[in-house]
Amino acid sequence: VTDLCNAHCKHCLLAEHDEAVRSKELTIDEIEKVSASMDDMLFFTPTGGEPFLRRDLAEIVRIFHRNNHALNVGIPTNGSLTDRVVATTEDMLKTCPDIDLHIDVSIDDIGPAHDEIRGFPGLFERATRTYRELRKLEAHYRNFSTCVEITVSAYNQEHLLDLYDYVTHN
Repeated sequence: VTDLCNAHCKHCLLAEHDEAVRSKELTIDEIEKVSASMDDMLFFTPTGGEPFLRRDLAEIVRIFHRNNHALNVGIPTNGSLTDRVVATTEDMLKTCPDIDLHIDVSIDDIGPAHDEIRGFPGLFERATRTYRELRKLEAHYRNFSTCVEITVSAYNQEHLLDLYDYVTHN
């Protein structure tokens, strides 16, 4: 749904990370037209860049839910925008109560090593906070889950067992 991102990940294939990218995004009206031209779908995965940078992400999900009967929605996030991620997630859950919603928070290493890979100082703390806040929603919405998503690359391949241990115990 966007190429715009607030991180500068070493492994990312996107070359642009600035506001000029926003002009390339489809508008809500354009997304509505695209969705209306499509058949039903089992899964809908709005990705980016950072999908939660789009303030209209919940509306995009509602469009595909309404037009294409998308009941399984999975959204990855770098976890940098805790309050927005939690509020948007809850909005989607309230306005589309029959969707099976999954938010995947990307964590590629522990502490400063994660921040280095993602080119975003303090991102590890933000991402882990976002994950913990999303876990609180699981208690209120049985059709919601959050998990950790790991991008395996040459930048973290030597630390994967430590990361797995951290994620499973923390």
